[in-house]
Amino acid sequence: MTSKLAWIVGMGLVVACGAPSPDGAKDDDVDTQDTVDSDAVADTDTVVDTDTVVDTDTVAPVDADGDGVTADRDCDDADAARFPGNAEVCDGVDNDCDLQLPLLEGDSTGDGLPDCAPATCGGYGMTWDLAAEDTDAGTVTVSCHAGDGCSAYVGDTACSATRAVLCVQEGDALNPNGASAWTGDQVATSPPIAGCQLATDTSADAWCAATLGTGWRMARFHDAGGWSLSGLGDWDATDRVWVGIGNQPANCWNTDADNDGDGASASDDCNDHDPDVQVVAPETCNGVDDDCDGVLDLSEWDFTDDGLPDCTVGTCTGDGMTWGQTARDANAGTVTMSCWAGAGCDAYDGDATCAATRPLLCVRSTAAANPGVSGTWFAGEAALATGISGCQLTAMSAGDDVCAGWFGDGWRMAEHHDGGFGFTALGAFDTTERAWVGIDDTTANCWD
Repeated sequence: MTSKLAWIVGMGLVVACGAPSPDGAKDDDVDTQDTVDSDAVADTDTVVDTDTVVDTDTVAPVDADGDGVTADRDCDDADAARFPGNAEVCDGVDNDCDLQLPLLEGDSTGDGLPDCAPATCGGYGMTWDLAAEDTDAGTVTVSCHAGDGCSAYVGDTACSATRAVLCVQEGDALNPNGASAWTGDQVATSPPIAGCQLATDTSADAWCAATLGTGWRMARFHDAGGWSLSGLGDWDATDRVWVGIGNQPANCWNTDADNDGDGASASDDCNDHDPDVQVVAPETCNGVDDDCDGVLDLSEWDFTDDGLPDCTVGTCTGDGMTWGQTARDANAGTVTMSCWAGAGCDAYDGDATCAATRPLLCVRSTAAANPGVSGTWFAGEAALATGISGCQLTAMSAGDDVCAGWFGDGWRMAEHHDGGFGFTALGAFDTTERAWVGIDDTTANCWD
Protein backbone atom coordinates (compact mmCIF):
# COMPACT_ATOMS: atom_id res chain seq x y z
CA MET A 1 0.00 0.00 0.00
CA THR A 2 2.77 2.34 0.86
CA SER A 3 4.66 1.64 -2.35
CA LYS A 4 1.58 2.09 -4.36
CA LEU A 5 0.93 5.48 -2.75
CA ALA A 6 4.48 6.55 -3.44
CA TRP A 7 4.14 5.60 -7.08
CA ILE A 8 0.99 7.70 -7.39
CA VAL A 9 2.64 10.72 -5.74
CA GLY A 10 5.71 10.38 -7.97
CA MET A 11 3.63 10.28 -11.08
CA GLY A 12 1.77 13.34 -9.93
CA LEU A 13 5.02 15.18 -9.52
CA VAL A 14 6.07 14.16 -12.97
CA VAL A 15 2.84 15.45 -14.42
CA ALA A 16 3.06 18.61 -12.36
CA CYS A 17 6.57 19.27 -13.48
CA GLY A 18 5.63 18.88 -17.11
CA ALA A 19 7.19 15.78 -18.45
CA PRO A 20 8.59 16.06 -21.94
CA SER A 21 6.30 15.23 -24.79
CA PRO A 22 7.16 12.24 -26.79
CA ASP A 23 8.69 14.37 -29.57
CA GLY A 24 10.85 16.27 -27.11
CA ALA A 25 9.00 19.58 -27.53
CA LYS A 26 7.80 21.58 -24.60
CA ASP A 27 4.12 21.03 -23.93
CA ASP A 28 2.50 24.31 -24.93
CA ASP A 29 -0.70 23.34 -23.20
CA VAL A 30 1.14 23.26 -19.93
CA ASP A 31 3.07 26.54 -20.62
CA THR A 32 0.41 28.90 -19.37
CA GLN A 33 2.94 31.74 -19.07
CA ASP A 34 3.28 32.94 -22.69
CA THR A 35 6.36 34.95 -22.48
CA VAL A 36 6.07 38.70 -23.02
CA ASP A 37 9.51 40.14 -23.25
CA SER A 38 9.15 42.40 -20.27
CA ASP A 39 12.74 43.40 -20.78
CA ALA A 40 12.16 44.62 -24.35
CA VAL A 41 13.52 48.14 -24.37
CA ALA A 42 11.19 50.92 -25.42
CA ASP A 43 13.89 53.01 -26.94
CA THR A 44 13.64 55.86 -24.52
CA ASP A 45 17.23 56.71 -25.39
CA THR A 46 16.51 57.51 -29.04
CA VAL A 47 18.91 60.38 -29.72
CA VAL A 48 17.41 63.71 -30.66
CA ASP A 49 20.43 65.45 -32.05
CA THR A 50 20.57 68.28 -29.58
CA ASP A 51 24.11 68.92 -30.72
CA THR A 52 23.10 69.85 -34.25
CA VAL A 53 25.46 72.75 -35.01
CA VAL A 54 23.96 76.15 -35.84
CA ASP A 55 26.89 77.79 -37.60
CA THR A 56 27.41 80.67 -35.25
CA ASP A 57 30.76 81.28 -36.94
CA THR A 58 29.20 82.23 -40.32
CA VAL A 59 31.07 85.34 -41.52
CA ALA A 60 28.87 88.43 -42.07
CA PRO A 61 29.44 90.33 -45.35
CA VAL A 62 32.27 92.81 -45.04
CA ASP A 63 32.57 96.40 -46.22
CA ALA A 64 36.26 96.54 -47.06
CA ASP A 65 36.26 100.05 -48.53
CA GLY A 66 34.09 101.62 -45.82
CA ASP A 67 31.56 103.12 -48.22
CA GLY A 68 28.56 101.79 -46.26
CA VAL A 69 27.75 99.01 -48.75
CA THR A 70 28.82 95.42 -48.07
CA ALA A 71 30.83 93.39 -50.55
CA ASP A 72 27.84 91.22 -51.54
CA ARG A 73 26.08 94.33 -52.91
CA ASP A 74 29.04 96.47 -53.97
CA CYS A 75 30.39 96.30 -57.51
CA ASP A 76 33.86 97.23 -56.26
CA ASP A 77 34.48 96.79 -52.55
CA ALA A 78 38.04 98.07 -52.93
CA ASP A 79 36.94 101.53 -54.08
CA ALA A 80 34.91 103.75 -51.74
CA ALA A 81 33.92 105.94 -54.71
CA ARG A 82 31.91 103.11 -56.27
CA PHE A 83 28.71 101.75 -54.72
CA PRO A 84 25.01 101.49 -55.62
CA GLY A 85 23.25 104.81 -55.15
CA ASN A 86 26.40 106.92 -55.29
CA ALA A 87 26.34 110.12 -57.35
CA GLU A 88 28.17 110.08 -60.67
CA VAL A 89 31.10 112.47 -60.94
CA CYS A 90 33.29 113.34 -63.91
CA ASP A 91 36.03 110.74 -63.49
CA GLY A 92 35.43 108.16 -66.21
CA VAL A 93 34.29 105.64 -63.56
CA ASP A 94 30.93 103.93 -63.00
CA ASN A 95 30.39 105.50 -59.57
CA ASP A 96 26.82 104.28 -59.02
CA CYS A 97 27.47 100.62 -59.99
CA ASP A 98 24.74 100.55 -62.64
CA LEU A 99 27.23 99.07 -65.12
CA GLN A 100 26.82 102.07 -67.39
CA LEU A 101 29.19 104.99 -67.87
CA PRO A 102 27.38 108.32 -68.39
CA LEU A 103 27.78 109.70 -71.87
CA LEU A 104 29.68 112.78 -70.74
CA GLU A 105 32.27 110.62 -69.00
CA GLY A 106 33.29 108.99 -72.24
CA ASP A 107 36.11 110.32 -74.42
CA SER A 108 34.38 110.87 -77.72
CA THR A 109 36.82 113.68 -78.57
CA GLY A 110 39.83 111.37 -78.25
CA ASP A 111 41.93 113.66 -76.05
CA GLY A 112 42.44 111.11 -73.27
CA LEU A 113 40.06 112.91 -70.87
CA PRO A 114 36.36 112.45 -70.10
CA ASP A 115 34.27 114.84 -72.17
CA CYS A 116 33.09 116.43 -68.93
CA ALA A 117 36.66 117.06 -67.70
CA PRO A 118 37.40 120.53 -66.24
CA ALA A 119 38.67 123.00 -68.79
CA THR A 120 42.10 124.54 -68.38
CA CYS A 121 42.97 125.76 -71.87
CA GLY A 122 43.20 129.30 -73.19
CA GLY A 123 41.80 130.72 -76.39
CA TYR A 124 38.37 131.63 -77.72
CA GLY A 125 35.85 129.90 -79.92
CA MET A 126 33.04 131.19 -82.10
CA THR A 127 29.44 130.77 -80.92
CA TRP A 128 26.06 131.33 -82.55
CA ASP A 129 22.59 131.77 -81.07
CA LEU A 130 18.99 131.07 -82.02
CA ALA A 131 17.60 133.69 -84.40
CA ALA A 132 14.19 132.14 -85.15
CA GLU A 133 12.19 128.99 -84.48
CA ASP A 134 8.99 127.88 -86.23
CA THR A 135 7.57 125.11 -84.07
CA ASP A 136 4.67 124.53 -86.49
CA ALA A 137 6.98 123.92 -89.44
CA GLY A 138 9.66 122.35 -87.26
CA THR A 139 12.47 124.66 -88.38
CA VAL A 140 15.17 126.68 -86.64
CA THR A 141 17.45 129.46 -87.82
CA VAL A 142 20.76 129.94 -86.02
CA SER A 143 22.96 132.98 -86.59
CA CYS A 144 26.27 134.54 -85.67
CA HIS A 145 24.50 137.89 -85.28
CA ALA A 146 21.78 136.66 -82.90
CA GLY A 147 21.90 137.69 -79.25
CA ASP A 148 25.20 139.31 -78.32
CA GLY A 149 26.72 138.57 -81.72
CA CYS A 150 29.83 136.55 -82.52
CA SER A 151 33.39 137.03 -83.70
CA ALA A 152 34.08 134.90 -86.74
CA TYR A 153 37.74 135.99 -86.79
CA VAL A 154 39.13 135.50 -83.30
CA GLY A 155 36.26 133.82 -81.45
CA ASP A 156 33.99 135.37 -78.85
CA THR A 157 33.68 132.87 -75.99
CA ALA A 158 36.47 131.57 -73.75
CA CYS A 159 37.17 127.92 -74.52
CA SER A 160 37.09 127.19 -70.80
CA ALA A 161 33.32 127.80 -71.00
CA THR A 162 30.83 124.96 -71.37
CA ARG A 163 28.41 125.25 -74.29
CA ALA A 164 26.38 122.94 -76.51
CA VAL A 165 27.68 122.22 -80.01
CA LEU A 166 25.50 123.08 -83.00
CA CYS A 167 25.26 119.81 -84.94
CA VAL A 168 23.84 118.99 -88.37
CA GLN A 169 22.92 115.81 -90.20
CA GLU A 170 23.09 116.50 -93.90
CA GLY A 171 19.92 116.05 -95.91
CA ASP A 172 17.83 117.52 -98.71
CA ALA A 173 14.60 118.40 -96.94
CA LEU A 174 12.36 120.92 -98.65
CA ASN A 175 12.05 124.35 -97.07
CA PRO A 176 8.56 124.31 -95.54
CA ASN A 177 8.28 127.99 -94.65
CA GLY A 178 10.77 129.96 -96.73
CA ALA A 179 13.38 130.18 -93.96
CA SER A 180 16.55 132.01 -94.95
CA ALA A 181 19.91 130.26 -95.33
CA TRP A 182 18.15 126.93 -95.83
CA THR A 183 20.37 123.85 -95.78
CA GLY A 184 17.91 120.97 -96.00
CA ASP A 185 19.74 119.44 -93.04
CA GLN A 186 18.57 118.25 -89.65
CA VAL A 187 19.72 120.68 -86.96
CA ALA A 188 20.17 119.87 -83.26
CA THR A 189 22.28 120.79 -80.25
CA SER A 190 24.51 118.40 -78.34
CA PRO A 191 24.81 118.20 -74.56
CA PRO A 192 27.09 120.99 -73.28
CA ILE A 193 30.84 120.45 -73.47
CA ALA A 194 33.85 122.61 -72.58
CA GLY A 195 35.45 124.21 -75.61
CA CYS A 196 38.80 122.88 -74.38
CA GLN A 197 37.57 119.38 -75.24
CA LEU A 198 37.13 120.40 -78.87
CA ALA A 199 40.79 119.90 -79.71
CA THR A 200 40.18 119.46 -83.45
CA ASP A 201 37.29 119.77 -85.87
CA THR A 202 37.30 115.96 -86.01
CA SER A 203 36.80 115.72 -82.25
CA ALA A 204 33.92 118.18 -82.48
CA ASP A 205 32.31 116.02 -85.18
CA ALA A 206 32.85 112.96 -83.00
CA TRP A 207 31.04 114.64 -80.10
CA CYS A 208 27.98 115.26 -82.28
CA ALA A 209 28.01 111.66 -83.52
CA ALA A 210 28.47 110.24 -80.02
CA THR A 211 25.60 112.22 -78.55
CA LEU A 212 23.14 112.38 -81.44
CA GLY A 213 23.98 109.40 -83.64
CA THR A 214 25.80 108.35 -86.79
CA GLY A 215 25.95 110.99 -89.52
CA TRP A 216 25.85 114.00 -87.21
CA ARG A 217 28.73 116.51 -87.25
CA MET A 218 29.55 119.99 -85.99
CA ALA A 219 27.96 122.82 -87.97
CA ARG A 220 30.37 125.03 -89.90
CA PHE A 221 30.24 128.75 -90.58
CA HIS A 222 29.94 128.23 -94.35
CA ASP A 223 27.32 125.43 -94.33
CA ALA A 224 24.76 127.84 -95.77
CA GLY A 225 27.04 130.50 -97.22
CA GLY A 226 28.08 132.15 -93.97
CA TRP A 227 26.79 133.92 -90.84
CA SER A 228 23.61 131.81 -90.41
CA LEU A 229 21.85 128.57 -91.34
CA SER A 230 18.37 127.07 -91.17
CA GLY A 231 17.19 123.48 -91.03
CA LEU A 232 14.68 121.07 -89.56
CA GLY A 233 14.81 120.63 -85.80
CA ASP A 234 13.97 121.79 -82.30
CA TRP A 235 16.06 124.17 -80.21
CA ASP A 236 17.12 122.75 -76.85
CA ALA A 237 20.11 124.93 -75.93
CA THR A 238 19.85 127.53 -73.18
CA ASP A 239 22.93 129.51 -74.24
CA ARG A 240 25.04 130.27 -77.30
CA VAL A 241 26.45 127.21 -79.08
CA TRP A 242 29.86 126.30 -80.51
CA VAL A 243 30.14 126.51 -84.32
CA GLY A 244 33.28 125.76 -86.33
CA ILE A 245 34.90 127.80 -89.07
CA GLY A 246 37.47 126.56 -91.55
CA ASN A 247 39.35 129.66 -92.65
CA GLN A 248 39.76 131.72 -89.47
CA PRO A 249 41.45 131.11 -86.07
CA ALA A 250 38.09 131.40 -84.29
CA ASN A 251 37.97 127.81 -83.02
CA CYS A 252 39.01 126.36 -79.69
CA TRP A 253 41.51 124.19 -81.54
CA ASN A 254 43.33 127.30 -82.83
CA THR A 255 45.25 127.70 -79.57
CA ASP A 256 48.46 128.89 -81.26
CA ALA A 257 46.80 132.01 -82.60
CA ASP A 258 47.61 135.44 -81.15
CA ASN A 259 44.25 137.06 -81.56
CA ASP A 260 45.04 140.32 -79.76
CA GLY A 261 48.55 140.81 -81.19
CA ASP A 262 50.28 141.08 -77.80
CA GLY A 263 52.91 138.49 -78.66
CA ALA A 264 51.40 135.72 -76.53
CA SER A 265 49.58 132.83 -78.20
CA ALA A 266 46.05 132.00 -77.14
CA SER A 267 47.28 128.93 -75.27
CA ASP A 268 49.61 131.10 -73.15
CA ASP A 269 47.34 134.14 -72.83
CA CYS A 270 44.60 134.26 -70.18
CA ASN A 271 42.76 136.86 -72.29
CA ASP A 272 43.63 136.72 -75.98
CA HIS A 273 41.19 139.56 -76.69
CA ASP A 274 43.06 142.18 -74.66
CA PRO A 275 46.61 143.16 -75.65
CA ASP A 276 47.19 144.66 -72.20
CA VAL A 277 46.70 141.26 -70.56
CA GLN A 278 49.39 138.61 -70.91
CA VAL A 279 51.97 136.74 -68.87
CA VAL A 280 54.60 139.52 -68.96
CA ALA A 281 52.24 142.48 -68.55
CA PRO A 282 52.65 144.69 -65.45
CA GLU A 283 49.78 144.86 -63.00
CA THR A 284 47.88 148.13 -63.08
CA CYS A 285 45.06 149.43 -60.90
CA ASN A 286 42.13 148.24 -63.00
CA GLY A 287 40.62 145.26 -61.22
CA VAL A 288 42.03 142.95 -63.93
CA ASP A 289 44.60 140.14 -63.67
CA ASP A 290 46.96 141.85 -66.11
CA ASP A 291 49.88 139.44 -65.70
CA CYS A 292 47.81 136.26 -66.05
CA ASP A 293 49.10 134.79 -62.78
CA GLY A 294 45.57 133.86 -61.75
CA VAL A 295 45.69 136.24 -58.78
CA LEU A 296 44.23 139.72 -58.55
CA ASP A 297 46.44 141.96 -56.43
CA LEU A 298 44.69 142.71 -53.14
CA SER A 299 45.07 146.43 -53.73
CA GLU A 300 42.79 145.95 -56.76
CA TRP A 301 40.00 144.48 -54.66
CA ASP A 302 37.14 146.66 -53.47
CA PHE A 303 37.23 146.08 -49.71
CA THR A 304 35.91 149.60 -49.16
CA ASP A 305 32.80 148.60 -51.14
CA ASP A 306 32.57 151.79 -53.19
CA GLY A 307 32.58 150.07 -56.58
CA LEU A 308 36.24 150.90 -57.28
CA PRO A 309 39.51 149.03 -56.64
CA ASP A 310 41.10 150.21 -53.39
CA CYS A 311 44.10 151.45 -55.38
CA THR A 312 41.97 153.91 -57.37
CA VAL A 313 43.43 157.39 -56.89
CA GLY A 314 40.37 159.31 -58.00
CA THR A 315 40.05 163.07 -57.75
CA CYS A 316 39.85 163.65 -53.99
CA THR A 317 41.65 166.53 -52.28
CA GLY A 318 43.20 167.04 -48.87
CA ASP A 319 45.98 165.39 -46.89
CA GLY A 320 46.16 162.43 -44.57
CA MET A 321 48.56 161.56 -41.76
CA THR A 322 51.34 159.02 -42.35
CA TRP A 323 53.94 157.24 -40.22
CA GLY A 324 57.28 155.78 -41.24
CA GLN A 325 59.30 152.78 -40.10
CA THR A 326 62.15 153.52 -37.73
CA ALA A 327 63.29 150.04 -36.75
CA ARG A 328 62.98 146.32 -37.43
CA ASP A 329 64.37 143.53 -35.23
CA ALA A 330 64.37 140.31 -37.24
CA ASN A 331 65.49 138.26 -34.23
CA ALA A 332 62.73 139.54 -31.96
CA GLY A 333 60.25 139.69 -34.84
CA THR A 334 59.29 143.29 -34.18
CA VAL A 335 58.84 146.50 -36.17
CA THR A 336 58.68 150.10 -34.96
CA MET A 337 56.51 152.72 -36.67
CA SER A 338 56.58 156.42 -35.77
CA CYS A 339 55.11 159.75 -36.69
CA TRP A 340 58.62 161.20 -36.32
CA ALA A 341 60.31 158.96 -38.91
CA GLY A 342 61.95 160.80 -41.79
CA ALA A 343 60.44 164.21 -42.37
CA GLY A 344 57.88 163.62 -39.64
CA CYS A 345 54.11 163.73 -39.72
CA ASP A 346 51.38 166.28 -39.19
CA ALA A 347 48.91 164.85 -36.71
CA TYR A 348 46.62 167.89 -37.01
CA ASP A 349 46.21 168.57 -40.74
CA GLY A 350 47.80 165.56 -42.42
CA ASP A 351 51.11 165.44 -44.26
CA ALA A 352 50.57 163.42 -47.49
CA THR A 353 48.21 164.09 -50.38
CA CYS A 354 45.27 161.73 -50.39
CA ALA A 355 45.37 161.51 -54.20
CA ALA A 356 48.19 158.96 -54.00
CA THR A 357 48.70 155.31 -53.16
CA ARG A 358 50.84 154.10 -50.25
CA PRO A 359 50.77 151.34 -47.62
CA LEU A 360 48.06 151.27 -44.96
CA LEU A 361 49.29 150.39 -41.45
CA CYS A 362 47.11 147.61 -40.02
CA VAL A 363 47.14 146.17 -36.50
CA ARG A 364 45.60 143.33 -34.53
CA SER A 365 45.55 143.15 -30.72
CA THR A 366 46.70 139.81 -29.33
CA ALA A 367 47.86 140.66 -25.77
CA ALA A 368 51.37 139.70 -26.88
CA ALA A 369 54.02 140.12 -24.18
CA ASN A 370 56.71 142.75 -24.68
CA PRO A 371 59.86 140.87 -25.71
CA GLY A 372 61.97 143.56 -24.07
CA VAL A 373 61.79 146.50 -26.47
CA SER A 374 62.05 150.03 -25.17
CA GLY A 375 59.41 152.63 -25.93
CA THR A 376 55.70 152.14 -26.40
CA TRP A 377 54.67 148.52 -26.89
CA PHE A 378 51.56 147.64 -28.86
CA ALA A 379 50.48 144.26 -27.56
CA GLY A 380 49.77 142.70 -30.93
CA GLU A 381 50.79 142.51 -34.58
CA ALA A 382 51.35 145.07 -37.33
CA ALA A 383 51.29 144.58 -41.11
CA LEU A 384 51.08 146.69 -44.29
CA ALA A 385 48.35 146.59 -46.93
CA THR A 386 50.22 148.05 -49.89
CA GLY A 387 49.10 150.28 -52.73
CA ILE A 388 46.03 151.79 -51.06
CA SER A 389 44.72 155.10 -52.33
CA GLY A 390 43.98 157.75 -49.73
CA CYS A 391 40.88 158.64 -51.74
CA GLN A 392 39.42 155.21 -50.93
CA LEU A 393 39.77 155.83 -47.19
CA THR A 394 36.43 157.55 -46.82
CA ALA A 395 36.13 156.67 -43.10
CA MET A 396 38.10 154.86 -40.42
CA SER A 397 35.76 151.92 -41.03
CA ALA A 398 36.87 151.82 -44.68
CA GLY A 399 40.46 151.43 -43.51
CA ASP A 400 39.33 148.71 -41.12
CA ASP A 401 37.63 146.89 -44.00
CA VAL A 402 40.80 146.97 -46.09
CA CYS A 403 42.88 145.55 -43.22
CA ALA A 404 40.35 142.79 -42.53
CA GLY A 405 40.17 142.00 -46.24
CA TRP A 406 43.94 141.64 -46.46
CA PHE A 407 44.73 139.90 -43.21
CA GLY A 408 41.51 138.51 -41.74
CA ASP A 409 39.18 139.02 -38.82
CA GLY A 410 40.42 141.20 -35.97
CA TRP A 411 42.66 143.39 -38.13
CA ARG A 412 41.94 147.13 -38.37
CA MET A 413 43.53 150.38 -39.43
CA ALA A 414 46.16 151.64 -36.96
CA GLU A 415 45.10 154.73 -34.99
CA HIS A 416 47.44 157.43 -33.73
CA HIS A 417 46.62 156.75 -30.08
CA ASP A 418 47.53 153.05 -30.35
CA GLY A 419 50.91 154.35 -29.26
CA GLY A 420 50.81 158.13 -29.35
CA PHE A 421 53.15 159.18 -32.16
CA GLY A 422 54.64 155.69 -32.46
CA PHE A 423 54.81 152.11 -31.19
CA THR A 424 56.61 148.79 -31.56
CA ALA A 425 54.65 145.62 -32.38
CA LEU A 426 55.20 142.12 -33.66
CA GLY A 427 55.82 142.23 -37.39
CA ALA A 428 58.15 141.28 -40.24
CA PHE A 429 57.79 143.97 -42.91
CA ASP A 430 60.54 146.32 -43.99
CA THR A 431 59.50 149.43 -45.90
CA THR A 432 60.84 152.82 -46.88
CA GLU A 433 57.36 154.13 -47.69
CA ARG A 434 55.30 156.07 -45.19
CA ALA A 435 51.96 154.46 -44.35
CA TRP A 436 48.46 155.77 -43.75
CA VAL A 437 47.50 155.97 -40.06
CA GLY A 438 44.16 157.28 -38.76
CA ILE A 439 43.53 159.67 -35.92
CA ASP A 440 40.18 160.07 -34.21
CA ASP A 441 40.41 163.54 -32.63
CA THR A 442 41.83 165.77 -35.37
CA THR A 443 41.17 166.42 -39.06
CA ALA A 444 44.37 164.75 -40.27
CA ASN A 445 42.52 162.00 -42.21
CA CYS A 446 41.64 161.69 -45.89
CA TRP A 447 37.98 161.44 -44.92
CA ASP A 448 38.04 164.82 -43.14
